[in-house]
Amino acid sequence: MASTYSHEWRSVCDMFCNAQDLSEVESRKDPENDPFRSKERYTSVNAEADQRPTDQPVDQGNEESFGRSHCGDSTDRPRAAKLGVVEYYLRVNHVETEELSAGEEHLMNCMTLLEKCSISPENVSLFIQVRVMAAKTYVSQGFLETEKFSPLHHEKGFEMAYTHTLYYLAQMYKNLELYEKAGGYCHSTLQRQLEFNQFIPLEWAINAATLSQYYISEGRHCLSAAIVIAGLAGEVPSEATEERRNCQVLDKILS
Repeated sequence: MASTYSHEWRSVCDMFCNAQDLSEVESRKDPENDPFRSKERYTSVNAEADQRPTDQPVDQGNEESFGRSHCGDSTDRPRAAKLGVVEYYLRVNHVETEELSAGEEHLMNCMTLLEKCSISPENVSLFIQVRVMAAKTYVSQGFLETEKFSPLHHEKGFEMAYTHTLYYLAQMYKNLELYEKAGGYCHSTLQRQLEFNQFIPLEWAINAATLSQYYISEGRHCLSAAIVIAGLAGEVPSEATEERRNCQVLDKILS
């Protein structure tokens, strides 16, 4: 049964990639009297991909990444996230072919699907792009002037997405062993979590304590370096003089 699901989703992946080729490559060759020919074919192909498979979730670890070159999704993400990618690109295509109402429908479908997923390093870019796209739609349709629109609600969503972005940047730089940059992004993340009340107390406290250890280590390193360089200014001092000088250096650093 898993083999059937894998084959079905491989077919969907192939359809999606072919559709992207129509939109990004073949559309450049369309004649002037039919400028949207390839993009209209794109819509029909991706719409078919959006309908298959219909019942089974995708959680097998041996499947290929769906749309990996476009959305960063991975094999262990829910089916909803994968279909959300299709809806997102269908929306983009409809806007490019000036079918705004159809594009808005696909955007709403995409947002509904993403509500079922948690934000992860693989899909955070899609979350941000969809929210930006939604904001543009609201502005273009004058929703900002209606009572139904809640600026605070949508502002909170954007702020949360930005905080998640800083968090994942911190993780990325940590993995690259660029600890100074990682520390800066981690500090900004902790500040924003407090500012917007978006944190789990125990988790926040652990992250803050971990960050403090990093800065304490950096402070000790700088102090040791200062002591060594200060010693180059003259002869090696006596133990009492050296202790007094160390205190003076420390006072200057902390002042």
